[in-house]
Amino acid sequence: MFQKIYILNPVIYGEDNMATCYSYARCSTAEQLKGDSFRRQIQLAEDYCKRHNHILSDLRFYDKGVSAFKGDNVISGKLGVLIQNIESGVIKDGDYILIENFDRASRQNILDAFGLFSRILNYGVAIVTLADERI
Repeated sequence: MFQKIYILNPVIYGEDNMATCYSYARCSTAEQLKGDSFRRQIQLAEDYCKRHNHILSDLRFYDKGVSAFKGDNVISGKLGVLIQNIESGVIKDGDYILIENFDRASRQNILDAFGLFSRILNYGVAIVTLADERI
């Protein structure tokens, strides 16, 4: 059975529209937690919202010391909680998920990663990669 995939509406996902944004950040090793990676990911989300006049929700999702290689961040981590919030309607059609790069959310094979991103996009929620500010 084919899944319905939304085409992002440029009227909703435009620079002139204030969106509610939800930040997701992840570091998989204790060594990364000692460095600047986590702080940098959070700062990118805050800066993006300021530049584009969006609202950064207080509801944020951070996985510290959780791997994305086998999907542990979805199975038992905060990315799974983020997806539950989308499926339950807390995070709504037209909202944004902010991630530094796609590899923060998934390091799985391409088909599994596509399934994860499709799962989010099917609810009309946009994914913004902060490194290049692409929706």
